Amino acid sequence: VAGLTSVPYHVACLGNNHVFDYGVEGYAETVRLLHQAGLKTVGAGDNLAEATRTLVVQAGQARVAIVNFCEGEDSTGATETSPGTFGWDVELAERRIREARDLADVVLVVIHAGREHTPLPPPYIVRAYRRLAEAGATAVLAHHPHVPQGAEIHAGVPIAYSMGNFFFYDKSDVFYRKSGYMVELELSGKRLAGVRLIPYLLGDRGLQLMKGEMLRWFLGQ
Repeated sequence: VAGLTSVPYHVACLGNNHVFDYGVEGYAETVRLLHQAGLKTVGAGDNLAEATRTLVVQAGQARVAIVNFCEGEDSTGATETSPGTFGWDVELAERRIREARDLADVVLVVIHAGREHTPLPPPYIVRAYRRLAEAGATAVLAHHPHVPQGAEIHAGVPIAYSMGNFFFYDKSDVFYRKSGYMVELELSGKRLAGVRLIPYLLGDRGLQLMKGEMLRWFLGQ
């Protein structure tokens, strides 16, 4: 947690398939430590209403709503009376996005879903993320496949299908399992003014920004 606050991060998205790896007690302790350190959380909760609640934070002049949900391979989705994550429910996510448009200037959707170690998103993921864009998201950012997948602008909305590993070092020699990209969203006042992909390589010496010819090739320039 000290590492997170020194970056600093401000929000922890808990909608993923590992947040209950150590049971409800481990989840509760994680949330306690994050909140104690001043980080806000979204994407999981003690029941369905709490897990699917949208988080609204201030970023400069803009109010930013964060909708965070996931595809839990181990069925960790919350129920009306039991803790869990905001599970794979695209229709509910669409409703939360539409509601968020009345609460905030920017609606950021963060998703943990997809198929691991494949360089292209499967069709059901493409359809789902485009639906979220059409529902009113400002940007859709996803992870879980552990490799970078494509990014596009759909209905004026940037979609990053998978940003890569970032922290998890993979000793494989396959290039796309050791590369990825960060997404920088630039706000001007209360609106999204720009999007930038920042590619990186993950190797024996840690994470390094991609440069030169490799960077141009990665970005298709």
